[in-house]
Amino acid sequence: MPPDPSLLARLRAELETYPNVAEKKMFGGVVFIVNGHLALGIHGDEVIVRTTPEVASEALKQAHVRVFDLGAWPLKGWLLVRAQACTSTQALRRWMQTSLKFAGSLPAKSK
Repeated sequence: MPPDPSLLARLRAELETYPNVAEKKMFGGVVFIVNGHLALGIHGDEVIVRTTPEVASEALKQAHVRVFDLGAWPLKGWLLVRAQACTSTQALRRWMQTSLKFAGSLPAKSK
């Protein structure tokens, strides 16, 4: 399923001011890479959020949040957040900050 164009445009606009962000097509959608690490993205009408397993466990208690599962196995710390949970800019930023904080905690990958 292609990425929701409106959700993708909103996320791109929010990420414009962040350094070291690269955009790449992946998982049938678009992802954003920070310091060499996949941080977040859009998969259909859902936001891909990457975080720690502990934060993910808490987030899964919320409506419209599920594990990002690539079929054979779930990815620890990876979530899909439905667009309904990101209708406000504040909500989208909150999920974005969760992912950016996690990606920022990882050592930068060398090119």
